[in-house]
Amino acid sequence: MSALHVIAVDTVEQARHTHLRWRQVWLVAAGGVALALLVLPFADLHAWSQLALGRHITAHGLPAAEPFSFLPAAHPWVAEGWLRDLLLAGIVAAGGTTLASLAVGLSAAGGLILAVLAVRGGDRVPRPWLAAGVVASALVARPFLTAGAAVSLLGVGAVLVLLRRWRAGSARSLWLLPPLFLLWANLDPGFIAGLFIVLVAWVVAPERPATRRALLLALVASLVAAMVNPSGPGLFTAVLADATAPGAGLLSGTFASPDFHGWSLRIFEAAAGLLVVCWVAAGRVDRLDLALGMATIAAALWSQQLIPLFAVVAAPQLAGYGGRAWRRLAAPRVRLSAQRLPVHLRGAGAVAGLAAVAIVLVAASVRLAAPAAQAAAESAQTPSAAVTHVATAYPGQRVYAPAAWGDYLAYRLPEGRVVFIYGTAGSFTPSAVSEYAAIHLLQPSWQTALHRSGVRVAVVDQRSQEAGALHEVGWRLDCFDAASGALVLVAPASGVYAPPGEPLTVPPAGAPAC
Repeated sequence: MSALHVIAVDTVEQARHTHLRWRQVWLVAAGGVALALLVLPFADLHAWSQLALGRHITAHGLPAAEPFSFLPAAHPWVAEGWLRDLLLAGIVAAGGTTLASLAVGLSAAGGLILAVLAVRGGDRVPRPWLAAGVVASALVARPFLTAGAAVSLLGVGAVLVLLRRWRAGSARSLWLLPPLFLLWANLDPGFIAGLFIVLVAWVVAPERPATRRALLLALVASLVAAMVNPSGPGLFTAVLADATAPGAGLLSGTFASPDFHGWSLRIFEAAAGLLVVCWVAAGRVDRLDLALGMATIAAALWSQQLIPLFAVVAAPQLAGYGGRAWRRLAAPRVRLSAQRLPVHLRGAGAVAGLAAVAIVLVAASVRLAAPAAQAAAESAQTPSAAVTHVATAYPGQRVYAPAAWGDYLAYRLPEGRVVFIYGTAGSFTPSAVSEYAAIHLLQPSWQTALHRSGVRVAVVDQRSQEAGALHEVGWRLDCFDAASGALVLVAPASGVYAPPGEPLTVPPAGAPAC
């Protein structure tokens, strides 16, 4: 007769608690690495116009129309992300851009941690793979992180956790979705992505009809809750208008196709390829995971600013399917050599290494977010000195600048409606966008469009096509911002465009500093 082995309940429970503690340690260490990667200089977050709007709302309340540009507004102002802008302005007022950078990083890292908690397989997923899912997704999201994207990373992570609980049998958790979308719709237009994820779950998740009905009710309630915002249902049409408006890609990187020549796209491509490999190697893929993974890859290929959405959706899948593939294919081959060390020593060594990396990266991020580093980043990435010169020498003058710098001008020159164009195309009429495109792309009517706009001062990059064209028709080089490469050009006083005497060089020879 074979011996009967009896395992004490206390022993099993103790082992379970030990496993959970180690899981938490791994996630905390991975979260530290993710936070260090996602704390960026404020200048990298493309949030200048959001900060300007937040200050405007704080001082004057919600505007009735777009408040900074001299161009005619397309429609009454739509409160896209008004609460985020208000909070951002409050954070900067309380602790400067350093605190704002930290808040954005915490939001983004928190979203990735929430996402991996939604991994299928739960406690059976190897802890290193949970950490790998967080860190890999942080690397993917980092080059494309904005203040708005950070909010939506947190929102999508929360949605994934609630859907995971629903699929585990907790239908009551679905009723956290409506208050989540009530808050999210007032924080960032990315709430549309969260609603899409819930809709996809209702369509493809292989759950019982009763639980699917509960999800449908929660989805409808979430749609209604999202309409509780200052713009009501108009918020939905405004988000769609921003994505489909003529010139959307010209004005905003949000809807620009990926630049596959950049190194940051290599990280995204590697992560997308690794996710597909994990699907295949794991042997079986959940329909909802497959649908969300393919949808977010397609979205990222349409617009590079949707790559963070792919990152947060991919985090639990890289962890879950990667861990399953590892157990199936690699673990049996390495188990014998790994067994030479006790389990607790192997785990402690790995976590210590991950924690050391986190500490080093956090220290580097603290230096990156320090006030001096923030100021250096602002000077290098925005025409800071040039705008300071314009504000002093040409107060109240209308200023032309490329849309990439328009957000910064809205932040620095918020009074008097002197800014040309900034933000998204949906904020302006098609004719206004056409006026900007004619100048920026040097179309045949560009001089007429510039004259019609009443612009007599321009802040442009020294290497831009506008710089050379303006100089050729007689605009005077007023000063040069060496840190950002920006030129301040001023129209001739007479309004008659006379050819210049000297060609414009890069950098401009003999130009006074701004």
